[in-house]
Amino acid sequence: MSYTAAHRGPVSTEPKLCSATARSTYLHLTDNWDGTHAGRFRIPTLHAAMLRKALHALVAPTYVTPEERAHTSRPELMGEALCRLLEWLRPIGCPAPGA
Repeated sequence: MSYTAAHRGPVSTEPKLCSATARSTYLHLTDNWDGTHAGRFRIPTLHAAMLRKALHALVAPTYVTPEERAHTSRPELMGEALCRLLEWLRPIGCPAPGA
């Protein structure tokens, strides 16, 4: 289902973003050559809200102890949550890296 640029609601059942949104959506990853990558991305507001909600759920007390929370910055917690989210994609049928 695609959404209007203002995300007021569904406009069709096709799995496409409006063309202006699709053109401005990107992900850029850079290898730091130390076992990490840095990146920037731009996604539609709807998808940002979905990502934010998922990451906030993964930094909830169910997953992060008070001790971890006290010694870890918010950006670090969110980064760890993103990694956890990506690791959970594998069991639901995503291909293995390099496949």
